Amino acid sequence: MSSSFYTIERSAMLRLNDESYLAEYQITGTCYHDPGRVSGPPEDCYPPESSSEVSEVELLQLYRDDDMNYERVEDLVIQAAALAEIDKLPLDEYLLEEWMAAEADGEDDEE
Repeated sequence: MSSSFYTIERSAMLRLNDESYLAEYQITGTCYHDPGRVSGPPEDCYPPESSSEVSEVELLQLYRDDDMNYERVEDLVIQAAALAEIDKLPLDEYLLEEWMAAEADGEDDEE
């Protein structure tokens, strides 16, 4: 069984007010994995279990995509709208997938 605090950075293309934006963001949360027990007496066996809980999402950079010419966006209203769109993404799944891959590779990115 393992559990740790983990942080990843990702990017996403967003559509806001009929304009395209590139958002770079960071997800922080806790990940948990129990490999389960699949051999031995049946009463001692149980399936594997994994989960994650996102504790923070931070917008690192936001760029307006104007035909692949990216212009940094400083407008706080647009940044807030971008964060609202990012929050709709399956952030817990992204966090867990990258944490599980890092665990499998033997990386230790705990904070």
